[in-house]
Amino acid sequence: MRGHQRVVCDQIRRGRKAITAIGVVVMFSGLLVFGCAGDPQKPTPLPSEQVRKNSDRFFDKMKQEERERGTGMERPVP
Repeated sequence: MRGHQRVVCDQIRRGRKAITAIGVVVMFSGLLVFGCAGDPQKPTPLPSEQVRKNSDRFFDKMKQEERERGTGMERPVP
């Protein structure tokens, strides 16, 4: 009879380990799904002065490239 009880106890222990492992997997899956379900952080907008500086640099660079190529708006491309 003792051998049978030992087998039953071993099966119960394995079952508990399996249930624990399944519970851990379900818990982590839930954290992944619901942890990412929140509103994403919005990037902070650039101050208007920074936008102005960036646009000035962009247009200056465009003008310089046009001067270097020697082409402007003189000839339309067919």
